[in-house]
Amino acid sequence: MDAMNARRHLAVVAALLLLTACSQERDADDTLAPLPTDSAVSGPSSVPGTAATVPRTSAAPSTAPPTSLTPSTAAPTTSQPPPTTAAPTVPPPTVPPLTTPLPTTPPPTPTPPTTPPTPPPTPPPPPTAPPSTEPAVSAIVLRSNGIADVDFGADPDSAIATVQAALGNPSDDSGWVDPFTISACPGTEYRRVSWGALSLQFSDATSAAEGRRHFFGYEYGLVGQTDAEPAGLTTPEGIGIGSTVADLRQAYPDVGVAPGEEGVSSPAFEVTEGGLAGLLTDASDDGIVMVLVGGDFCGG
Repeated sequence: MDAMNARRHLAVVAALLLLTACSQERDADDTLAPLPTDSAVSGPSSVPGTAATVPRTSAAPSTAPPTSLTPSTAAPTTSQPPPTTAAPTVPPPTVPPLTTPLPTTPPPTPTPPTTPPTPPPTPPPPPTAPPSTEPAVSAIVLRSNGIADVDFGADPDSAIATVQAALGNPSDDSGWVDPFTISACPGTEYRRVSWGALSLQFSDATSAAEGRRHFFGYEYGLVGQTDAEPAGLTTPEGIGIGSTVADLRQAYPDVGVAPGEEGVSSPAFEVTEGGLAGLLTDASDDGIVMVLVGGDFCGG
């Protein structure tokens, strides 16, 4: 805006100077113009029929000095906003052309820290279930020739240790006694070790061995009861306390069932002589096994 106003001011001054120069030239022409001659003055009148005599005069040259126009100093029109002083414009720095080629070596790869990151905290292990208090009855199998992995005729200590490892300490131990203090049992000495309704029997003379103390049979169950502790002991074929006569016949097709005699003997079954036998509630197919006997039978 300031530059435009300045140009306008210069244009006005230039126009005024030009007008002044033209006025001076006109004044000079008027001063130097030739005076009219007599003949021109005394020439025929322009009015027809008359003759006018114009006296000769001597015109003095004009001594008026030429008018000199001074350039206008009037301020520019106020319709434009007053000039403002603009802040000098600083051109952006010129970046010289890059003459040095860029290095071709790739930037160094940052070395990862040598300290491994801290692993997240290990969650606590799940709570450990308390040990089962149920006897490990699956290891105690009632076989026709022994119990678990102990055969009839084995040393008493080995048979007791095997059952004790599965069922814990025995609930009763008679020690070595006269057989007739218990019942009509074979041999000259007898011992019974029990874990609830399960009893192991030992003697020094049976069909399994002679002349030494040995394991000769077991009893599992109680007369007059159809449940027992430890519960769940069975034969390899699955027969246990609570099984029926029908179950016996299915497991052992050649099983013998005796109805017994009231007041004398209980109903009973026998799979093999000197092997597996037992007592029943009755001899019908719905009769229930109350006692299982392995080896030589010794009541008590």
